[in-house]
Amino acid sequence: MPGTQIKGFKPGFVKPFGIAVDSHNRIYVTDTGPRIVFVLDRENEKVTLIGSGPQVRVRVPLGITVDGKDRLWVADGAGRHVYAFDDDGNALTGISDFNFNFP
Repeated sequence: MPGTQIKGFKPGFVKPFGIAVDSHNRIYVTDTGPRIVFVLDRENEKVTLIGSGPQVRVRVPLGITVDGKDRLWVADGAGRHVYAFDDDGNALTGISDFNFNFP
């Protein structure tokens, strides 16, 4: 999975908010402290981050879900967007046409 390293960031939850699990048993946790989504992959023993890279910068990740195709959907409260990521963590699309107010 593509992951982003944040300079000076030490792994650990600060303000976890939402949680979801995909069909590969990866656990996704939104964290409003460092403003990222943690991807906990127990099978491969690694942790990666989504939402802080050059494709998409999630400002306040709140709600999170995984659909039947293992696409990850993340609601960005401050950015007023809902973002979709594939099961490799790549940004697919962003929805902002509905004038969301803290989705």
